[in-house]
Amino acid sequence: KLWLRRADLFRDLDEGVFAQSALNNPLRDAFPGLHLESNDAEVRRNQEIDRMCRFIHCWYAGETASELMWAKYGDQSRGICLRSSTAKIMAAVKALKHVSGGIHAVTYCDENNPAMELHSALPYCRKRRQFEGENEIRLLATLELSHPLLHGSALPGNAWPDHINLDVDLQAMLSGIILGPSMGGGDAVRMADLVNTRL
Repeated sequence: KLWLRRADLFRDLDEGVFAQSALNNPLRDAFPGLHLESNDAEVRRNQEIDRMCRFIHCWYAGETASELMWAKYGDQSRGICLRSSTAKIMAAVKALKHVSGGIHAVTYCDENNPAMELHSALPYCRKRRQFEGENEIRLLATLELSHPLLHGSALPGNAWPDHINLDVDLQAMLSGIILGPSMGGGDAVRMADLVNTRL
């Protein structure tokens, strides 16, 4: 299974939030009838509800391993790296009822960049430049309007799942496994045995 984190629960509080420049300029210019200037509170509330309906699984895009990624997300280079491709991931993920999904590259820009973000998925594919070294690809899953969670009378955040799991065909998804450069010999042997057993 692939584990997807709910967008509003990431450590980065700007996950899934429109860049301020998008609210200050392009959105208001494109849709003057929305009166966004007087409805900022409603826009923020709608964003928070939308973030509760989006779930994200992150990948690093690169031909070679990244020391930054090993240090930050690979258990200080003692973990493993799964190799795949966007085509393999999408082909391997199995459909989940009432959930739609897609895979997207992340764009890195600052809050002053007047990027258009009218497409509903784009705020989830924008990160600040300080994260540019992550060179991220994201699997984004969205609860559809038919999902039972969206038919309650209230939207209490603590009643919603903090993640969703997507079934996946591991053999179809993986093109290789890289052991962390600091993984101990015993762990490497056990990991090799586990891979040979499961795949």
